[in-house]
Amino acid sequence: MSGLLSLIAASCLSAPMGDVALKPLGVATYKKSVFKLYDASLCTSVDKDEFTMDEPFVLALDYRRKFSTEQITKAGIHEMARFARKEKGDFEDIKPIFLECFPDVQKGDTIIAVSDSPTKARFYYNGQQSCEVEYPEFRELFFGIWLGTETRVPKQAARLKGEVPAP
Repeated sequence: MSGLLSLIAASCLSAPMGDVALKPLGVATYKKSVFKLYDASLCTSVDKDEFTMDEPFVLALDYRRKFSTEQITKAGIHEMARFARKEKGDFEDIKPIFLECFPDVQKGDTIIAVSDSPTKARFYYNGQQSCEVEYPEFRELFFGIWLGTETRVPKQAARLKGEVPAP
């Protein structure tokens, strides 16, 4: 991993995982047109050779632009509804949770998501826990945005999971 990529991966390595030692799997930069939105890093237990959505993992997003709580919440619910093949209104119950989890972010801020189980996750904003989520199929629906088979960004997903080296 290059020096810059190692710095990006350091975000997921800083996640509080108790006795679980972490290793970085991959990193990816997310863009819209020519604008870099954020860098992402994925870490998993050191005893895992490849990524699986069946085990705990850490996803860190290092923001390169500012986004409001409402923008992050709206995008998350939109993508979860797309994965579930449901209406966005079916996810109104998670909206207040997301509004708590995702504060306005500025360039340089980091959100770390720790996926503890298929239904539970913890979120950290700049090192401080912002919330815990327990929601049916949360790992598949929420983390699928970056890591699922139906992600909108399959090249970045492959890089995050360590299947393809980052450029």
